Amino acid sequence: MPLIRRRAKLEAADKALVAMAVSAVERQQHACMVVGGDTIRVTAPFRADITLDELRALVGDADRDAWPELVYDEVMRRFALLETGHAEDALDLTDFDAVKPALRTRVYPRTLVTGDLLAWEYTPDLAEVLTVQMAHTLLTVTTERAAGWPAGEDELLDLGRAGVRELGPLRVSTHRSRGVELRELRGDAPFAPVHAAWLGDYLDDGAPGDGTVYVAVPAPDRLIVHVAEKDAEPPLLLRDLAIAMYRDAPGRLSPDVYAWSDGLLDPVQRSR
Repeated sequence: MPLIRRRAKLEAADKALVAMAVSAVERQQHACMVVGGDTIRVTAPFRADITLDELRALVGDADRDAWPELVYDEVMRRFALLETGHAEDALDLTDFDAVKPALRTRVYPRTLVTGDLLAWEYTPDLAEVLTVQMAHTLLTVTTERAAGWPAGEDELLDLGRAGVRELGPLRVSTHRSRGVELRELRGDAPFAPVHAAWLGDYLDDGAPGDGTVYVAVPAPDRLIVHVAEKDAEPPLLLRDLAIAMYRDAPGRLSPDVYAWSDGLLDPVQRSR
């Protein structure tokens, strides 16, 4: 009688990697299934397999907190490669006039931004990266590719931000707790943090006098804002919410609190 081997049970870390990959696929509204417990099979709009062995090799010795971002970006990279192979979906990236309307910037942790990507400092720990909106995913832009376009880096940044702005404003809700008023600005991930460049448009009363606008950027789909009086420190509630949302958010960005001025963010409370 032949020996029938039992499939080894997945370790908790392996289950987490599989779940992260499934979440990344589903966030793009693609269909997938888990086959044999260790292969994520994308079934629409194109077919592709992502194996557990590949995910293990991807995260390597990286800190567990970095896994969601690493897995998400790897899934997006694969989708971009697949998409450029589908003529009906692909842009001609050498045709700048065709590419211009699809330019967007998005914010990444700087630890995930490789040196060949066209990126600008968003905060000391975050970077604003130029991307092209493909039919099913975002394609990051390398400095080599950008060098072939008839536009300088400053113009490309402006075009990428303009592309985000044309998607429409963020939804604003106001919350009051512990005597502190916070504004939550939310929109579709991953573009919400880019709206910090024109955050003043959301502050009809502005910063009172010489007051300060404090901002948290915990996740790709939101900004948390507090308008403070002159010389006031950022409230503990803002710091606590930034940390909690950062811990719970997929594709998380930063648990820190920043001071906003004329589109720029400077860290005032570090939580790491």
